Amino acid sequence: MRIVVDLQGAQSVHSRAGEVGESSLRLLQEMIRHCGEHEIVIALNGLFPETIEPIRAQLQGVLPLQNIRVWYAAAPVSAQNPDNAWRRQVAELTREAFLANLNPDIVWVANWFEGFEEDTVTSLGKFARSILTVVTLFDLPRLLHQKADRRDQRFQAWFSDQVKHLACADQILVTSESLRQQGIQHLGLSDQKVVNLAAKDPMDWSCCAQQFIVALERLHAERSPCCSPSFLGDRLPKLAFLSPLPPERSGIADYSAELLPELARYYEIDVIVAQEKVSDSWVHDNLPIRSVDWFVQNVEQYDRILYHFGNSPFHQHMFDLIEQFPGVIVLHDFFLGHIQAHRDLQGFVPEEWSRELYHAHGYGALRERWHAEDVSEVVFRYPCNLSILQQAIGVIVHSTQPSKLAQQWYGAEIAQAWSVIPLLRKPAEKMDKRLVRQKLGLEADAFIVACFGILGVTKQNHRLLDAWLNSSLTQDKRCILLFVGNHGGGDYGNQILQTIQSSGLQHRIRITGWVDGATFQNYLVASDVAVQLRTLSRGETSAALLDCMNYGLPTIANAHGSMAELSPDVVWMLPDEFRDDELIEALEVLKVDQSRRERLGQRAREEILHRYSPELCTQQYQAVIEKFYAQAAANRTQLIQAIARLEDSSPAQNELLEVSTAIALSLPNQKGLKQLLVDVSALVQHDLKTGIERVTRSILRELLLHPPKGYRVEPVYVTPQSGGYRYARKFTLKFLNCPQKILWDDRLETTSGDIFLSLDVHYAFTQMLDSLQMMRQQGVPVYFVVYDLLPVLLPHCFPKESEGLFRNWLRVVVQADGAICISRTVADDLRQWLIKTHSERLHELKIEWFHLGSDLENSVPTVGMPEDASTVLAHLTTRPTFLMVGTVEPRKGHAQVLAAFERLWDRGVQANLVIVGKAGWMVETLAQKLSHHSQLNQCLFWLQGISDEYLEQVYGASTALIAASEAEGFGLPLIEAAQRGLPIVARDIPVFREVVGDHGFYFAGTTPEALASSLETWLQLYDRGEAPQSGSLEWLDWCQSTQQLLKGIGLQSAIPSDGHRAGSC
Repeated sequence: MRIVVDLQGAQSVHSRAGEVGESSLRLLQEMIRHCGEHEIVIALNGLFPETIEPIRAQLQGVLPLQNIRVWYAAAPVSAQNPDNAWRRQVAELTREAFLANLNPDIVWVANWFEGFEEDTVTSLGKFARSILTVVTLFDLPRLLHQKADRRDQRFQAWFSDQVKHLACADQILVTSESLRQQGIQHLGLSDQKVVNLAAKDPMDWSCCAQQFIVALERLHAERSPCCSPSFLGDRLPKLAFLSPLPPERSGIADYSAELLPELARYYEIDVIVAQEKVSDSWVHDNLPIRSVDWFVQNVEQYDRILYHFGNSPFHQHMFDLIEQFPGVIVLHDFFLGHIQAHRDLQGFVPEEWSRELYHAHGYGALRERWHAEDVSEVVFRYPCNLSILQQAIGVIVHSTQPSKLAQQWYGAEIAQAWSVIPLLRKPAEKMDKRLVRQKLGLEADAFIVACFGILGVTKQNHRLLDAWLNSSLTQDKRCILLFVGNHGGGDYGNQILQTIQSSGLQHRIRITGWVDGATFQNYLVASDVAVQLRTLSRGETSAALLDCMNYGLPTIANAHGSMAELSPDVVWMLPDEFRDDELIEALEVLKVDQSRRERLGQRAREEILHRYSPELCTQQYQAVIEKFYAQAAANRTQLIQAIARLEDSSPAQNELLEVSTAIALSLPNQKGLKQLLVDVSALVQHDLKTGIERVTRSILRELLLHPPKGYRVEPVYVTPQSGGYRYARKFTLKFLNCPQKILWDDRLETTSGDIFLSLDVHYAFTQMLDSLQMMRQQGVPVYFVVYDLLPVLLPHCFPKESEGLFRNWLRVVVQADGAICISRTVADDLRQWLIKTHSERLHELKIEWFHLGSDLENSVPTVGMPEDASTVLAHLTTRPTFLMVGTVEPRKGHAQVLAAFERLWDRGVQANLVIVGKAGWMVETLAQKLSHHSQLNQCLFWLQGISDEYLEQVYGASTALIAASEAEGFGLPLIEAAQRGLPIVARDIPVFREVVGDHGFYFAGTTPEALASSLETWLQLYDRGEAPQSGSLEWLDWCQSTQQLLKGIGLQSAIPSDGHRAGSC
């Protein structure tokens, strides 16, 4: 069972500090311990935000985070104030819709009499009327005493209303016999509904919980199944049936023509078509045929809508219709990329394919669409069907294969409620094989092997052709190979024709071209053996294979896609990846073994009659359609309509906005994959092209192109003016060099299971903190990447305002779920800072670390070379050149390095110093000195704001890297130097030891002379070839670095790790 627990009894101010709150939590905790295979989901009221984190902390480790869900309402809603009446009614409807959408088998309300003076809400049957509900009463004596003492009419009316709703509960549980009697006597409750759970020891919560679970199991088992919705009198529900119909050349059209006569026994049907005529005589004579325009104008007439979706232009009108008028869909083809691209590229709905690629498959697919050499490969690769799956009231498929594909593409949840209905086949009529062959011009004694359906690479027609040509059947002139269907054109079809022509047996190998339904049936009757092969399954069910079985035709198939679900005794089942000799054996055995052919054919026909009969399939259709519509009675659309029907409502505009926000949070749109939300606010607003921005760009690129398993990556941003977080779609499209006009920066929508990762550092504290608190309430874990703690550890090295801003940022970080630091050193610094500042948390902050990567080519590098670049690079190669990379700021050690080189130059040492980096803060004097230095552009070069392209060449012209920082979070230039085999001269600080190990030369001391002496020592070692080499330093590329980061937040990369050396991911 799925047990949903309404835990408001542990949230309200009155109850949570007393017996009710304690009893509710104690009983819940023991239930979780003893629930076995049952699933428990907690429902919390978002109007008590201060209680959500403590409850989560109490349940940490015993209940998954995603099983604690939160619903929201527009406050205040307490019953005491009559001005709250409309908001309270809306809250009651929203709560019931929220609970229903958690798909509970049973709901347990921990305490009922809540909400007169506080914003708790309990009701039963006001919106969702079929939820099995159990209520516990912990404080009935107090409530009865309160009822007797209070005389105000509002309380008495509220109490009476609560009693009336309580009587609708399926069972009421108490913890003593006296409470049971009080409920029966004073509240008028049925003695059969009120059950005493008391153990011998009333404080034995473990025993109470076990008895409680047994009671819930019994109640669930005894409850009768829901009845189908009833209609007035004997009227059948009216159904709009949208599908192509004959004479359209579509298998779905033929299928629908067979389905309609049977389905009409359960529904009053109108067929809705976008074609000029319908040739099927039964449909024409028995059902109203309506146009799409008529349907749009008269849609309110219909109780049910059924869409048949396939991957062809026959269905293009349905995409807009299901968005406006949701219904049940029959998904004949899982992949809809061809029709989506057709609608876009032919100008029917411009850019719609691009938007669906993004919506269904993320930025990686969208980037492929705009950068692929052959766009047809993108059309073929992606299903592009998520929008209709989300818009549908329910989904019907013909095998389990589409569900498996949906889970593969969109995660486990999306297909859980889908229903499988076999592809019905009308029993084949008995026909005289001899007469049929005569009609088709086929010899009576011929042995005919046939393959049915349009030719194509997914049908493996070439494999059948090759096997037949290499079998003994070619030696018997009576043997004929037929391909019943269009040859498909294109390279594949032409290659088939060439093979037939070159075989010399073209008089015995024929491709019929397209044939009508009657001729198709004649070929089924005329054939002796059918071969129906598949590869690259698209989730479809082979109607042609079922036709072969229906006509008792012994059939060879391979275990691919939906065909693998067939019993091996109804077809000759080859392995999915079969060998040619296996197919040849099947053909040769069936040619000579007539009894085996007859057995296979008989079993196949019996299988069709047993599982695919029209009567059985349409019974399933009726049951499934009604089930879907019953479940849809509690969706967001129905909730909004129920709110609109409330009487005496004149809400203000701000109330409507608050209600709409609450509904969006409580009932988020059904999603596919969960979201990994990557905060790139600083990068969106201004890319300073400093170290953090370089890291952000590099990791973001890896995440976008290689999302973690089960997640789609969504860059997001917040500004003081944005009104909360928004999707950074326009920025991301520009980042990936795609057109920016196709997507918009909508407000962020989150749901339980999403993950938030702040990848850069920004200071929109108020907006960020409010949004992140809401996310965490919804069950979204929040993580921050921490680059360093330098503004609080070395405040003298930063502007005065930096320390305060950074402390405020850290206060946001410590309220998150975890911090992922860019080195072990930073992780240690953060732990020490938490101890020193006594930061209080309900549970420990998860602190992990990873190392940065370096892969300039794949870090979205900037390009461009100044006019004097070649002159500068030539100067650098004339003598030993020492390179410093990074913003010029106090802690970086530039002043000490410059002074050391001045001493070296005074001593006659021939060496260059190159500083790459813009002037930062608090370095005005140093910047002035650098800009006017006597050695500028001779032995001293200051290259400000240069491109990554130029930096790459500067690295190549340098002799060694100097890393002189007094403190760093990581030191990315160290890795960039090691990649190029550039020796490293580094200050002896912990993080440089962590990153470089024994592959660098270390110096100590803070005086110019100390560094000058160390550099002279290094130059001597270098001249003797004894300076430490960085070439063997292990380093990560950005793909591997991103894998480490994902591991830190509990996600798995979609790309397996291949070690720590650089390599292509």
